[in-house]
Amino acid sequence: MATIELRLNQRKPGNYAFFCPVTKLHLTLANPVGITDRVSPYILRALKSNTLVDVNGVIDLESGKTNVNNNTKKTETKTESVKSETTVTPDQKEESSSQEVEAAVEEKKTTNKRGKRAQTNPVDEAAE
Repeated sequence: MATIELRLNQRKPGNYAFFCPVTKLHLTLANPVGITDRVSPYILRALKSNTLVDVNGVIDLESGKTNVNNNTKKTETKTESVKSETTVTPDQKEESSSQEVEAAVEEKKTTNKRGKRAQTNPVDEAAE
């Protein structure tokens, strides 16, 4: 099945929400992007009147059919590969969390109960 990604056109004045009773697609300003698997007459009418924007560009406005080609599949695999490259290993997570804990402990040592920095007197070994 082809997934169709639609976005609410926020540049059109007075365009605050869209609902399709056939596909149960509900888009608002707070949630402007939605995914559906078919094109209903309501969606087709909204696309023609520029209420909705076809993000993937797979809907033919003249016939109302989807044009599924290899371009959409390639973009999906590209986003997956980018996500896999930026993953953090558990060892890196442990190192960063241990560094954060150490920094918090150091700051806690230098503050007293009221949150003010404790004044530490430097020890001069030559004076003793």
